[in-house]
Amino acid sequence: YFVGGMSISDEYGLYTGFFDHKGPLYYAFIRLLSAAVPYSLIGAAVVLGITCAIWFASIDIGLRMLHLSKPVKAIVGFGAIAAFANQASNASIALFGASFVFATLVSMLKFAETGKRVWCSTSFALLGLAVLTRIDALVMLPLIFVIGIGPIRPTRARTLSVTTSLAGATIFIFTLLLICSRLLGFGLEQYWEQGVLFNLTVYPEWYGTGSPAAHILSAGYLGQSLMTTGLL
Repeated sequence: YFVGGMSISDEYGLYTGFFDHKGPLYYAFIRLLSAAVPYSLIGAAVVLGITCAIWFASIDIGLRMLHLSKPVKAIVGFGAIAAFANQASNASIALFGASFVFATLVSMLKFAETGKRVWCSTSFALLGLAVLTRIDALVMLPLIFVIGIGPIRPTRARTLSVTTSLAGATIFIFTLLLICSRLLGFGLEQYWEQGVLFNLTVYPEWYGTGSPAAHILSAGYLGQSLMTTGLL
């Protein structure tokens, strides 16, 4: 990811200069850091360190917002550290996306607690950032709806808040995708083919879930890394 992000230029874009079935957001993150971070082994370590810092920051801020007891905070904190066990360095993109997933869940829990629409909008926007990092973050959408609307007797006002927030977040994410496409030199067609369709067709074939009905089920496999790093 570091080499790809640092190498992107007008003549060498994401999805056009090289293949990748991940989303563009982490590459955009690296591309922006390239203005201050050198293209070297040290630079790669710095980017990885910043990625890890974002993960711990999301955990720390989320725990503060939820006002949990110290024992619970300690357990979640140790879980955040344990997520690094046996991870390869290319798990950095999963960690980056999982940071947004954790923040997504915290924001929707705040909406469930306070009923303020700003938390609902923030939650969907953060989930969109996670999806633009790795498409498998979509497996979180049903859970977000359950938390936001409420599994028992959802009110009309709460349902309206969730619906309008989702519509606003969709516009925000599409705008961000257009910005990424300009920054990273790819077209929406290339993103659709490599970042979306590939994950729903070719990728499941590699793991024996190639039938059309199994494509949805394959999201369970695609979400394993997300689940182990984002939901601890």
